[in-house]
Amino acid sequence: MEKQFVLKAKTAVKRVAAISAGATMMGATMMGAVAADLGDYPTPFVADGELNGMVVVGSASSAGDIVGAGDLISTLTQATVSASGSTTSTEGGEDFEVAFDTTFSASNYDDEDIAGLIDGEVEFDDETYDVHEEIRVGTGMKLLISGADNEEDFGTTVYLGTDDASNEQFGYRYVFDSNTSAITSGISSNDTLTIDFLGSTIELTALDTTDEITFNLADEVSLFAGESTTVNGKTVTLKNVATNKVVVDVDGVQETVGQSAETVNGIKVKVHETFDSDNLADRFAVLLVGDDITQSVDDEDIFEMFGLTDDADENPWEWDIAVSENATHIGVSYVYTSDDSGDDFPPYALGESLTLPNDFGAIVLDSLTNDDYTRVTFDFGQSRNIGGTPQDVITVSADRDDAFLMEDTEEVDTFYIYEGADNATGLIVAYKDSDGDWNTATLADSDGSTVNSTANIAELVYGDGAADDVDFTVTALDIGVGHEIQLPGISSDMPSLNFNTSIVSSEFVLGTAEDDETSNEILMGTTDVSSRDFDNLFADGIIIYDPEQNADGAGKIVIDYPAEAVDGNVIVTGPGSVTTSLVYSSVTVNSVAGQSVIKLDTEVTDPASRNLILVGGPAVNRLTAQAMGLNYPTTGAESGIPEGAALIRLVENAFGGSNSALVVAGWEAEDTRAATSVLQNYRSYANSLNGRMEVQVSGTSVTAVGGDVATE
Repeated sequence: MEKQFVLKAKTAVKRVAAISAGATMMGATMMGAVAADLGDYPTPFVADGELNGMVVVGSASSAGDIVGAGDLISTLTQATVSASGSTTSTEGGEDFEVAFDTTFSASNYDDEDIAGLIDGEVEFDDETYDVHEEIRVGTGMKLLISGADNEEDFGTTVYLGTDDASNEQFGYRYVFDSNTSAITSGISSNDTLTIDFLGSTIELTALDTTDEITFNLADEVSLFAGESTTVNGKTVTLKNVATNKVVVDVDGVQETVGQSAETVNGIKVKVHETFDSDNLADRFAVLLVGDDITQSVDDEDIFEMFGLTDDADENPWEWDIAVSENATHIGVSYVYTSDDSGDDFPPYALGESLTLPNDFGAIVLDSLTNDDYTRVTFDFGQSRNIGGTPQDVITVSADRDDAFLMEDTEEVDTFYIYEGADNATGLIVAYKDSDGDWNTATLADSDGSTVNSTANIAELVYGDGAADDVDFTVTALDIGVGHEIQLPGISSDMPSLNFNTSIVSSEFVLGTAEDDETSNEILMGTTDVSSRDFDNLFADGIIIYDPEQNADGAGKIVIDYPAEAVDGNVIVTGPGSVTTSLVYSSVTVNSVAGQSVIKLDTEVTDPASRNLILVGGPAVNRLTAQAMGLNYPTTGAESGIPEGAALIRLVENAFGGSNSALVVAGWEAEDTRAATSVLQNYRSYANSLNGRMEVQVSGTSVTAVGGDVATE
């Protein structure tokens, strides 16, 4: 838990506020809007491109809390910059879109695609050879999702992983474009070939057609007689030089060494070149010095350079070597199947990079193509007075106005499904039009022979105004026993939602009975999710929330539909690549002149008057304690904050008013800092925040607290 100690917090807070006010312009109007859930962040703290709240840190907060508060302010100020359009650009890198649960297309990127890769020549025995570098992405790479992989830990986050280690995944090659037979036959320890490999220079002493290479592993040092250098903690001194041999001293042990390696006091030494002179002080030598002079490696050996270990359980990289006259390359390849959060090398979350050795390049799932969702909820066991007649109904609602287009005419946010009188008129859809009058339409005839007999009875309207992507269709009907209702997806890749409902004691229930989980109760495409007790992300971005928990009682289904099919934006970078940037077609910047951006908890006299972001736990921030219903200060387990983690909690109608408070509180200051980082990068964590009023943060991992889903 954050310990109670006081820094010069007030001065630090004033400095953060001054820097923010001087460096960034923010909006001036303060409104009282309330965010529906964490997925709406930075709403309500920024509304209509203007600042609509304030950050509050505890007067007893640590420096980490204050820095985290500054990170939040930087994000809020960015959010006050509104733009009519934006695109993501990659300078010196290659970006492309990949569908969820889909293996990548094999691609080899060279200097025309990625900045900093070599396309040139090397020299050997006075001959030049064409060479180039390439970064390779293979069909073993895949975007992993919880729905397809039945992986609870994935939740609503997309992961960059590897599907099959037998297929090429991610790697690098130094490729010889010329015939290498002369190099293969002529290379030796005395006639070496130097190449730039993964951004470093290596000296090859053998290139064998058995797909084996040998290279100098030792440090190359140049010394005049009498000079010293330190290698592996030992002092190596050049005492004298003759033609092709030297006298060296290693921590007091002296020996004569030639062009064959000798071990001197635990250090291997070999003469590379000598320069003799009549004057001892002018004598000079180039030595190879180290634990080993050379190393030979074969194709598929563990890659141990640049500090990587020789333990395959701790190192997923292998040598990728092929030596033949017209097809020679030397490279590295990632060879681990990373498809489970418990793997030694787990998949990479949104924004994390799989990096080549020596930090030469990387592949990253940078962002998603769409974060515009409509939440649709099916509530079973409901009753409603429809046109003066009580009906047992399934209530179908959305989290935004005019989400459904009814019979191609009326837009509503709620409609109802019920059985006709005495089961005689089949399955009925009812809704209220703009005049407040009830309208009904037959979704299916009583005998089940005609389903969806009226075209486009209910459709989901998207942000682009299209309403022909998801229809509500009865695919099977057995009056009095059960119905199967289907919602086709946006595209052929998006699975359809299929669920079964029955009439039990005159009310609709999910499945065949209340609290009685049955197989195939809820299907996403052909995947039975009825017993899954976690949030599921499927192809094209469709999300179904905790099916098992939501099936309690009569049951409900909570599902998010994206405005368009969601893909992942993947970026491959190299040694000359730079960070991606956002380019806005038009920008509006609002001013924050004269506004309070950040305060101490002791400086806030009326917390109910503003939307507040409360940074720091109840041990250091009085308003955090008050918002959490605790006494100040509250420490340890009594705070309700898990040890080694942090909570982000949205409190509506905080402090008895109509505004919101966002609690960002960790067990330690570093945990609070991790939570502020999540909010700072809220776009990357959108799927983990959507529908949640509270989440737990552990490092870069975000999980729901209590499986809570925010609904109207």
